[in-house]
Amino acid sequence: MVATAAAVGGANSPSVFERRFDLDGQGCSDIQWTVDMDNRELLLSWKSTAGAEWTAFGITNFGTMKGADMAVVKYMYDNTDSGGSFMVEDRYSKNASMPQLDVLQNVELLSAEYDQDDRMVVVIRRPLDSCDSHDIKVEPHKQYIICSSGQLEGEELSYHGPARSSGVVNFMVDEDLLFDQGFETPLANSTKMELSDGVLARGNVDTATSPFPVDIQMRGLKLDPQVVTHYVCATFDLPMDLRFASVEDVWDDGRTTNGSDTNSVFHHMHLHYCDDPELVEPEHQDGTPWDCFDKMPRCGIKASYAKGTGKNTVPSGLHFELPKGKYILQVHYENPFHKPIVNDRTGMRVWVQPPALMTRTSSAGLLQFDALHDSIHIPQDPEQKELTFQFQISADATREYVPDGGVLVFGSLFHMHLLGSRGRVELIRDGERIQTVYRSMSYDYDRQVPDWNRWRLMPGDAVVITCTFTPLKDQDVHGGFRTLDEMCGVHMGTAPGIPNLARAMGAFVKPNEPFLNSFMGPAVVNARMLNYSSYNFLPNPADRSYDTKTGFGENLCHTMVRAKMHPSTFEFSDAALCAQLVMLGAFFFTRLLSWRPVAKQLCIDSPDRRTRRNSIVYIGELLFSSVALPMACVTLVQMFPDNGYYNAVDPNTYRFMRGLVTMQCILYILELFYRIQVRVSLVMHHVLTVSATIAIYALENHTYSDVAYKFGSTLLLLAFTEQPLYIVLLLRNIGYRERNPKGFSRMCKLSTAVFIASRIVVIGLLIALVIQQSDESSSAWRVRNESFSEWWNRSDSAVSPAFVNGITLTLTCGILCANVFAAKALLHMAKTKKNIDSQSAEKEDVEVTKEVETRPTSSAVSSDESICRSVEVDYAV
Repeated sequence: MVATAAAVGGANSPSVFERRFDLDGQGCSDIQWTVDMDNRELLLSWKSTAGAEWTAFGITNFGTMKGADMAVVKYMYDNTDSGGSFMVEDRYSKNASMPQLDVLQNVELLSAEYDQDDRMVVVIRRPLDSCDSHDIKVEPHKQYIICSSGQLEGEELSYHGPARSSGVVNFMVDEDLLFDQGFETPLANSTKMELSDGVLARGNVDTATSPFPVDIQMRGLKLDPQVVTHYVCATFDLPMDLRFASVEDVWDDGRTTNGSDTNSVFHHMHLHYCDDPELVEPEHQDGTPWDCFDKMPRCGIKASYAKGTGKNTVPSGLHFELPKGKYILQVHYENPFHKPIVNDRTGMRVWVQPPALMTRTSSAGLLQFDALHDSIHIPQDPEQKELTFQFQISADATREYVPDGGVLVFGSLFHMHLLGSRGRVELIRDGERIQTVYRSMSYDYDRQVPDWNRWRLMPGDAVVITCTFTPLKDQDVHGGFRTLDEMCGVHMGTAPGIPNLARAMGAFVKPNEPFLNSFMGPAVVNARMLNYSSYNFLPNPADRSYDTKTGFGENLCHTMVRAKMHPSTFEFSDAALCAQLVMLGAFFFTRLLSWRPVAKQLCIDSPDRRTRRNSIVYIGELLFSSVALPMACVTLVQMFPDNGYYNAVDPNTYRFMRGLVTMQCILYILELFYRIQVRVSLVMHHVLTVSATIAIYALENHTYSDVAYKFGSTLLLLAFTEQPLYIVLLLRNIGYRERNPKGFSRMCKLSTAVFIASRIVVIGLLIALVIQQSDESSSAWRVRNESFSEWWNRSDSAVSPAFVNGITLTLTCGILCANVFAAKALLHMAKTKKNIDSQSAEKEDVEVTKEVETRPTSSAVSSDESICRSVEVDYAV
């Protein structure tokens, strides 16, 4: 698989880490890490439970397996004396099921062993941002993490059961050191103050010096258990201004979500602030709960909470305002199992700052981006293929409402219903998509927690929201408030809050359709009051004219994935440096062999300059190809199989192969300049080889797949298996043909057989590679289509397998045609001297005589030199 190790460790495996964290649960322990900002990597260590055969650590969108990006370390038994070995896999999970193997492997195992307590102790390395759409970036804000351990069933993971842990941590910044903001649960006998009917403070409002909870709860509610979905509202009065920084659910007499203790009948709730009391109907002023399913509150939202998330705390340095006045608590009850709901006191607990103390934090606000319900229609599909819709908030809308300095979005939360699969939010500025500001790999209706990613919304920015759904097999679904209906919205926390603004809306369109008008306005306008004619901001960007090709995403991903974030480190595949080194080495090599004492010892001190130069080329190619051939074979064996994934953490194989290909092509070009009277067949061969390499690099640049490396490595075997030809030509040039005609003839015949056999092998490999790459489900194309779908797979750059195979085979045929001339040359030289055509030999003697006569007069040639001298025919390819 990706990486194996048997109790491995080394220089790359750190023994001391900068940070540590304790998870809740029994799945893992001793989480430690270091963020390497120079290389943009996370070095992470943890311990499994005792006796575990696998352990997994993941960053997740929701704190569960849904939308999780995981590194799985397994101990595989191999039935040998050594016992087995460790291996790591990069996996991801869209649902609460077996995580899938990622096409692009981005995790590296640095060390793994069992300690004295029989626990796995592992150290891994992963990039902070792999640019893989199945991976979650490590960012400077709080992120949800999970860790689990278990046993293997063969080579697959078995269910971990209770051996799982979870937590929330900021990998890059220790927020607890920046702000001392603790939320200690009050004791049962602590001070309680009833601020108003249904509003209870669990602390002394006048003398408190640390945050304390204020509970706002329903007043003994009874609901019909036969009705699945209820939206219930009730009004409350807050007699003073408060500031809160954390929110959670509460029911009964102060129970809150903690481990397995959860409120099973509610789904989410909103706390609305009515700055104008007339927004509340007179019949609802007394606090009596009412069914608000058909008429949602018109007041702005000050706080929101969804079930299963525990305590949600805003980033340090921020708080939300709760002004004195009238509030509406809206609770969405979801009761699919028809449980009796009697005397229900579901409510919201907000942790407020001491009112008597001056705050050290800044005020924040909430903003909603929603798809217009009337535009949502998800048709049934027996195959349940995912369906993607988009809506946009135009640049004109944000230009009117967003303040000049913009606002910081510090938290985002998607809201869909049961069909929701995943979503993303893209920021368009000046017609260019500059960033995907929020991306959820999956969606969990039962665990809607905010993502604390931070980005800035400026006036004039357009925002495109994308929601993907999995249709039902036999029923259409439309937009609405019921759980069986659908929604698409993003709730965001902003700093500062935007006055007179709480909602922005747009209509759903498909990705290939133009956007429609959008709406942005105060909270009194809700989804049921809007229609298409009420939109007051023109579509922008119109007709999807924004540029999706430029911006920080592509450039940064290109740097991190290709250059491995080592821009200052020389890589063997660096074309510019490689070219300079090859040319410098070729210069010194030819000068050395041209030095008379060296040339005399090698028997290439011929008075024929063409012969001498060609002999130097033969020696150089023999040396380079003989060293490179075994390396190329080993590399090809590693790369050629289609393993279903691309190993991005170990690209050295590909880099080294690219370096060999580049060096061979440079040598071919230099060779054409160095030789004298080069034959057309040789020029054709070298030019076609270089052209094939350029074409492969161009295709690789548009697909980011290993297909280019596989084709390049296979074609390179044609160059690295020309030793038989060079040996024969060199032996001929140093006079071996004249001294031993029969031996030279046998050598030529043997070389011809080896030369042709090597071409047959290469042709077979090319055929196998074409068959492999013709399948669009091969790893080469899956890497492009899946792992880089958000920033790489664009319609103007997508390259089909047929096009790649066609271009490569066309150039390969030309190269093989040039090889035919080489085979003919070997067969011609296989004839003994007596059988050589006398007229051809006489013509060659005349050519040599002419060249000698044109050279400056020199001393007599010794008998030893005459033995070395030969006639150059140059059939070389």
